[in-house]
Amino acid sequence: MFGVFLFLTYYLQLNLGFSPTRTHVAFLPMVGALMVTAQLGTTVLMPRIGPKAVIPLGFAIATAGMAWLTGIGLGSHYVSAVLPQLIVIGVGLGLVISCSTGAGCRSRTPGPHRSCTCRTGSHGPRGRRQQGHGGPLRCHGGGVRKASAALGSALFLVVVSGSAAVLVPWWLTGGWQAGDWWLPLRLLGLVPLAAGTAVILDAFTRFALEGLGTPAPVAPPARLVVSGPYRYVRNPIYLAVVAVLCGQGLLLARPVLFGYAAGAWVLTWAFVRWYEEPGLVRRFSAQYERYRRAVPAWWPRRTPWRGA
Repeated sequence: MFGVFLFLTYYLQLNLGFSPTRTHVAFLPMVGALMVTAQLGTTVLMPRIGPKAVIPLGFAIATAGMAWLTGIGLGSHYVSAVLPQLIVIGVGLGLVISCSTGAGCRSRTPGPHRSCTCRTGSHGPRGRRQQGHGGPLRCHGGGVRKASAALGSALFLVVVSGSAAVLVPWWLTGGWQAGDWWLPLRLLGLVPLAAGTAVILDAFTRFALEGLGTPAPVAPPARLVVSGPYRYVRNPIYLAVVAVLCGQGLLLARPVLFGYAAGAWVLTWAFVRWYEEPGLVRRFSAQYERYRRAVPAWWPRRTPWRGA
């Protein structure tokens, strides 16, 4: 598998002329497909058909995607000959990694009570609980070390958030090429840029130190995080990323970044509305309902919520 990715990297750079940064961005759809499928595999497929069916299915899908890659040629294009295969591979790997980790978690049974709980979460307030997720292995009475949680949060911050808020804007602007808007207006972009960066760093730190996990679906926090920026709004990381993108668009005088920010917000709104919040309601019921009634999803409160 890693050999496939190695030679695919060579193909993208030597045959298609991609730069190293553009090559990195080209692999992101596979990562996105993996993250989405990891959630669906553990919350939908695992409880219904079990790991013995889900894991072989994931291997079959990933293998089909890799076999599909053998059809690329010297004149192939990324969108038609590489992107679909990467998404298929990501779907298969998402099923394999998350479900095999979840099955392993349930099989780790210290002590006389042979039970183990994997708890999950995401960018939202957060700390979701579900059986059999590829998150931190957290048996009764156990925990995730803060050092591991901090390392995982740092990696997710650099790889995922860094790609969305730094690499993609860099690519869209042709390497930070700025426009010629009025300079004082452009400098106003530093305000949302700095504020958004501060909120992101603060929220990631709380995931590691208080939630004992990361914002990544495959290594979620074990505890509900409702402190810091979460006292004002339920989705501070999503809002902060949009603020960073708008700040860059204003600072660089590049309207394309405002369009990118709008598209990113629409996708996150749909994800939160139709997937994330229903899952939180199912898992935390009255506890999350109380939090949701007190704290808005997108428009911050004027005063911090003190009901945590």
